[in-house]
Amino acid sequence: MEFNRVWLYRANANGAPVSSLSQHFTFSFAHPVYSFLVHPNGKFAYAAMLWADLQGNNNASIVLFTIDQSTGKLTNTKQIVAFYSHAYIGFIKFLFGAQGGKLFAEYLDNGPHTTIFGYDYYPVNSITGQLGKLQSMFYAQTNSCTTSCAVAVTGALSAAEGVCCGPGSGGLQIARNSTGQSFNCDASNQTFCGDDVANLAIVPANTSLFVGDATVNETFIGNINFTTSQLTASASTIPGTPPVYFSPDSRLVYAVNLNDIGIYVLHTGTGVLGATTTLPASGTVNIATATLHN
Repeated sequence: MEFNRVWLYRANANGAPVSSLSQHFTFSFAHPVYSFLVHPNGKFAYAAMLWADLQGNNNASIVLFTIDQSTGKLTNTKQIVAFYSHAYIGFIKFLFGAQGGKLFAEYLDNGPHTTIFGYDYYPVNSITGQLGKLQSMFYAQTNSCTTSCAVAVTGALSAAEGVCCGPGSGGLQIARNSTGQSFNCDASNQTFCGDDVANLAIVPANTSLFVGDATVNETFIGNINFTTSQLTASASTIPGTPPVYFSPDSRLVYAVNLNDIGIYVLHTGTGVLGATTTLPASGTVNIATATLHN
C-alpha cells in the first residue's frame, strides 16, 4: 500500500479526533512510502520507502522525522537512517512493539523454490531516533502455504499461520521470542485457525492475536495463554478483514475499512472491544499514534 501524505489530528482518550486537522504533510521523496510509523515514546516518526531497481533488487530506505511535543507537528530531518537492498528478499511493512527498542521489518523471501515470510529488526536509539544494524529475528518456512499465509510479531511474541489446501487445512503457531516456547492452534481448536488468513496482528501488550479470516470475512480475536497453551476466542469480532493498528499502550484498535476507520477501545485482559467510533476515510490509509509529553 502506497502513501503520499500525512494528516495529523489531536485525539481523545478513546482515539477519536477532538480537533480539526492540525497538519497536512505531503511526501516529496523519489520513491513511494509504504509504511509511516511513530516511535512509542512519541518523539520520532519514520517514513519507509520500498521500490525495485532496474536490476530487480528489492530496496528500502527509512527517513527520520521529529515530533514537536507541544503541537505534535512533524519535521522531516532529511536523514536516511537505514538502507536495504536484496535480490530476492523484500520488506513488506514495518512496525514497533510496545517499548520501541526495535523497529520490526516484515519480509518476503521469494527466491528460487522459496516462499518464506518473517521479520528482521533494526535496534532503535530512543534518544536520537537513529537505527542500528539490521538483525535477523525469525522466519516462517511456508513452502506448503499454497492458499494463504501471514506472520506477526511484537517484542515478545511471534506468530505464523499457513493454509495449504483451502479452508480448514490451516494451522497457527504462536511462540515466545525469548524462550522459543510455542503452541499450535488448528481448526479443531478454533475454526478461524484453520481458515484462509487475510491479516494477522499481535497486540503490543502480547495478550491477544487478531486474525482476519478471509473464509468468513470476519476478524476474530484470540486471547493468548501460554500457561494452558491455548488460544481462546474473545466475545468480540470486527466485521471484514481490514488491516488493524494498535496504540502503543494496546488500549486502542484502528480497523481501516474501505470507506472509514473503525476505532475501538480494547480491554486487554479479555480481548473484548468496548467503545467504538467511526472516522470517515477512503483510499489507502496507515494509522500511527503518538502520546505527547509536554
